[in-house]
Amino acid sequence: MEAGGGAAPRARLTTRGLSAAVLPEGAALRLVAEAGSAFRLDATLDPAPAPAPFTLVARVPRGGVRATTKAAGLPARGAVRVGDRTLSLDGGAGGLDVTAGLLARETAWRWAFATGRVAGRPFGLNLCEGFGVAGADPGENAGFLGAPWRLPPVAFTVGGVAGPGAPWRIAGPGLELAFRPAGAHREARNLVLVRTRFAQVAGTFEGHVPGPDGAPLRVDGLAGVVEDHWARW
Repeated sequence: MEAGGGAAPRARLTTRGLSAAVLPEGAALRLVAEAGSAFRLDATLDPAPAPAPFTLVARVPRGGVRATTKAAGLPARGAVRVGDRTLSLDGGAGGLDVTAGLLARETAWRWAFATGRVAGRPFGLNLCEGFGVAGADPGENAGFLGAPWRLPPVAFTVGGVAGPGAPWRIAGPGLELAFRPAGAHREARNLVLVRTRFAQVAGTFEGHVPGPDGAPLRVDGLAGVVEDHWARW
């Protein structure tokens, strides 16, 4: 894989079928990835002009401490090639999710992340159920439109139990979203001491969330991803 520019990568991943690198490009971040001749991604995310990021540091029940930073609505440029098709990413939006910590022996979460534009402005949302957060604690739930603001606790209804294409539902005080799947990655592993079940689904959101002023903020066709994860490690 040719990253270009001569910049040292901030992160690099190489597996049997995939290679990827994240590189600094001024204040921006560039992601280059490829899987043989069938897939090639070259995308750049610009931190400005974008909503400010959101950071949470929290204790993990029966674990240690975790820290997470989310950013959404970052202007994107570049292209992705799949087979004989090449799609431009110029004018799109992307996001960043960086999480680290000492997690509990058994950890589960349901998570949703979306980014794009609402009323012509860069926008995003991050919602999570589980991950050691319960009750009225909003945890890492946040919206991004200029300055980030807290979104309420939510509950997920996983659509896959009614079929792989069934919508997911996410609901909380003043918040109601439907997520419509477009593609998915699923895996389950049992290594005796380590076990995991994981689904990550790409698609679009529609519905409403409470805006920064508490008034309903409508989203329609907002691109994003959801996860349903359980692990014992």
